[in-house]
Amino acid sequence: MDFLISAECQRELPLTQWMHPVLNSAGLPASFRAAPLPAKTLAADARGLSEDAVEAVEILSAAKK
Repeated sequence: MDFLISAECQRELPLTQWMHPVLNSAGLPASFRAAPLPAKTLAADARGLSEDAVEAVEILSAAKK
C-alpha cells in the first residue's frame, strides 16, 4: 500500500491506468486537461476492510459452488 500511494506510483497512474492520482501533488499530464473532472469522489474507511475482504471471499466462494 505504501508504494501505491507514493508519489512515484501516483505519477505513473494517469497514463498507464487512465485514472486520476489520489495525490494532488502528483500532478497530471497535459492530456488530462480535456478529461472531465468527476462530479463526485468516493472514499473508503480503512476500518473494517479486513472484515469486508473476508466477507467478499465467502460470497465469491459460495457463488462458485
